[in-house]
Amino acid sequence: MAFFDQLYQKLFNNQVSETSLILQEVIVRNEKYLQGYEQWKLDGRAAKMISDYSRSYHFKKAGVQSEPNVHVFASSASNGFALTYSPDFDKQEFQFLFDYLADISKTLGYRQVNSDVTITEKNDTVETREKHYLKPPIGAADQLSKQLFGNILVEHILIDDQPSYIKLLANIYFDRQYEPAEDHRELISHLFTID
Repeated sequence: MAFFDQLYQKLFNNQVSETSLILQEVIVRNEKYLQGYEQWKLDGRAAKMISDYSRSYHFKKAGVQSEPNVHVFASSASNGFALTYSPDFDKQEFQFLFDYLADISKTLGYRQVNSDVTITEKNDTVETREKHYLKPPIGAADQLSKQLFGNILVEHILIDDQPSYIKLLANIYFDRQYEPAEDHRELISHLFTID
């Protein structure tokens, strides 16, 4: 009977991994970070980074693999992409891009309802997940609300303090309180344009 107990332990105990929450708090950017972010947008680094990811996104949509790597998500309910971190950009620039995607969404009329960071540990790996959650504007009670492109979730994932990817998903509302969603291609056009 001990043999079967050991086999059971090997098969099923290794499958169970414990995740522990280390930290969860609201994202607060200090003045030094904000100055660096503004400088990044002005000095051409943002334009290059956004242009590189935009090119890769459009190549991916055409079925061509390109660097930096981009994954495209498309369904009837959700549309978006994941931008894989490239060592061509530094860690700070990648985090700036995460904030930029939320900021450019706000220029379209979105309101930011949540920004937080969660740090967890699982199997000796520390995952940091920064998240911006944005919703379309609140409409008048007596008419359909504009949903724009649905709600938007932007996530920045780091593994052991190294950037991994940024994911942006626009999730469409199918509620009768909302007008139909706008064309997702317009959102992509706005997101991959630098001011």
